Amino acid sequence: MEKVLTSALVALLMTATALALSLHRIKEDVLAAYSKEDFSEMMSMLAIHDTHAVKEMVDRGKVVGLRKGSEVYLESIDLIARIAQVRPKGSTTAVWIQSDFVD
Repeated sequence: MEKVLTSALVALLMTATALALSLHRIKEDVLAAYSKEDFSEMMSMLAIHDTHAVKEMVDRGKVVGLRKGSEVYLESIDLIARIAQVRPKGSTTAVWIQSDFVD
């Protein structure tokens, strides 16, 4: 049983590493946050339809938009929370988005 779990973990890590090394595209326009904490706050504000609070986050430089078709590198992914850290091609700064928006 332990060997099976170890093998599954190794396969998962190899898959995540392979994903991080390849270029992906954004499926639809999406809001992205520069930190995981800001992403969580942004999602909370969107859940209660407080678009003014989200606009304030944009104005303060905590949230940006990524356009459909933008090329990004997958830096990390949280499969349980369904969020991903991506780095737009040509940028040195990564952002957090919902993983469903990465192809």
